[in-house]
Amino acid sequence: MARNRIRRNLTVIFCVALLSASEEGSGQTTSQWRVKNRLQTSYEFDSNIREVPASDSTKEIQDSSARFLFQSQATRNSPQTRVGLIFRTGLQTFFHNSIENKLINEVELTGSVKVWKIVAGVRGYGRLKLYLNDNLDYVNGNGEVFLQTPLFSSIASELAYQAAGINYQNFSIFDYSDNQIKWQISRKLTTTFTSSIEFSFRQIRYKRTLNFNPNQPSFGLKQKDDNYKVFFQLNYTRKFLVNLSYSFIHNDSNTQGFGYNRHQIVLFFGTPLFAGVWLRGYSAYQSKHYTEDFIPVFPIDLDTEREESNFFIADLSRDLNPGLTALLRLAYYNNESIIRSRFYRKFLVTAGFDIRF
Repeated sequence: MARNRIRRNLTVIFCVALLSASEEGSGQTTSQWRVKNRLQTSYEFDSNIREVPASDSTKEIQDSSARFLFQSQATRNSPQTRVGLIFRTGLQTFFHNSIENKLINEVELTGSVKVWKIVAGVRGYGRLKLYLNDNLDYVNGNGEVFLQTPLFSSIASELAYQAAGINYQNFSIFDYSDNQIKWQISRKLTTTFTSSIEFSFRQIRYKRTLNFNPNQPSFGLKQKDDNYKVFFQLNYTRKFLVNLSYSFIHNDSNTQGFGYNRHQIVLFFGTPLFAGVWLRGYSAYQSKHYTEDFIPVFPIDLDTEREESNFFIADLSRDLNPGLTALLRLAYYNNESIIRSRFYRKFLVTAGFDIRF
């Protein structure tokens, strides 16, 4: 009952924040608030709605769904301060497998103030995922404080601390909290190229005890992971867009079977084909090696959608008028399933419209 009240309260908070931003942005002519809204409606075909691993491909289920996404973004900027609020709500309803129907609410908040040449600020994110005919509901989010130092030899630097966590309504064994320290350095190389590198250290504290081997030193202890990450990014912007990034993650765990090393390369590009028509591509390749052969009794997580390992996505969009765009997406995923080292594959075809107002 308490968790149900939490879910309802979070939903109310999301809606109140959205309405407050919209009212201030539209009702006060002297306000500096700017509000942008968009509504996306689409049809989607999914070749593997249950994310069944490739080794069990005979159990894959195909289905189609209707998707609805509404987003409202409010921003207010001045020479010394910046405030931003984004609210999203999305509904997906399947034609033949209603157990997969879901509703997702998300809110993002950013705020910063500039004192002399130093910028200090906060960021926040919250997500409430509700399965309309299943019991896998959860809420997750994070809060972050950051400090940006003045430019030095065209180099920008940001130091941030983040606290995050997840809470499943019915499966507390997957709940965790984590703390993370991040340091990012970025530099504009030329008028068209920018680069950045980020170092982070993350401590993850789970509410579960999964090591059942009394001969292991960690027997009877809560699972704790220490996560080290290096992230490098290169951007090109001119007549088209290219973003290339590489990340390396080393994860140590006191629970057998959860330590790993992971390399991932991600490429994004966008280019206009002709007036009003854009082609965008998004792809990733991952190499992941677990440091122990032991496979844990329990899965890594319950929501496979939060893991993106290997994929290729192609988006084609055409502007029909200033406020309406037609969309077509083809996507292939080969993501790690909730079972360690086992991957599931799926193809998605999405067609719809994006309305901006």
